[in-house]
Amino acid sequence: MKLCKCGCGEEIIFKRHHKYINVEFIVGHNNKGKVVSETTKEKISIAHIGIKPNYLARQKMSDSALKNWESAEYKKLHSGVNAPMYNKKQSEASKEKLRISMEPILKSPEYIEKQRIAKTKFWQDPTNKARVIKSNLLAWDGEERRAKCSERFLALWQNPEHAKRMSERNKGDKSPCWRGGRKTYGKDWTEDLKDAIRKRDSYECQVCGISQEDAINKHLDVHHVNYIRGDCDPKNLISLCRSCHTKTGYKRDSWIAFFSNFVKERMAINA
Repeated sequence: MKLCKCGCGEEIIFKRHHKYINVEFIVGHNNKGKVVSETTKEKISIAHIGIKPNYLARQKMSDSALKNWESAEYKKLHSGVNAPMYNKKQSEASKEKLRISMEPILKSPEYIEKQRIAKTKFWQDPTNKARVIKSNLLAWDGEERRAKCSERFLALWQNPEHAKRMSERNKGDKSPCWRGGRKTYGKDWTEDLKDAIRKRDSYECQVCGISQEDAINKHLDVHHVNYIRGDCDPKNLISLCRSCHTKTGYKRDSWIAFFSNFVKERMAINA
């Protein structure tokens, strides 16, 4: 048995495809502890531009990393104060370089679709959902923690460059709430029509049942069942409180089915 000369204590495993017998280091250990000059770093960086490992190589690296992190000893050596970036901050130049290199990847349709599938699969697992909720509750437990986060986000959004960047990132069809652009309600959409719908619904939210007087803003919204703003047929309109109306902005297909059945049942009762 021959041990690596770097002092890590690991055994050098010889394989038949190795070209040299007198190996003194495990691959990558020969430069342990050595300080690499900036010139050398720049040369290595330039040499690796455009070079991407193939699928098998990426899979092999991923499997190797997962296997390493299963070891308690490895975690101890690479976590906390032993982590390479512990108590360190990336320079602004490094952040900008990383942002520029990642921007084409993050905007590619393939990456966006891959992320969508991964997130959907993640949230469909009840265990993951429960873990995230518990983690968020623990993170926000305590006035000091909440105050610190509030100050941090306030300072972030007071930066005009950040606000502009986030605005551009979520503008128009880039927004997750984009539904093809704003369409007009039409001339039939009047206050008299909305008041008539509220009166027909007994001034109550048709989902939670709260009355208009008990609503937060003392007001009920009038919602389009099929989400077509120009369709102002009373059968397509329903009274909702602000809280329930906000919820209808997500999972629209489910809400259309729910309200359609609701309208049919109401028509059957009134018939």
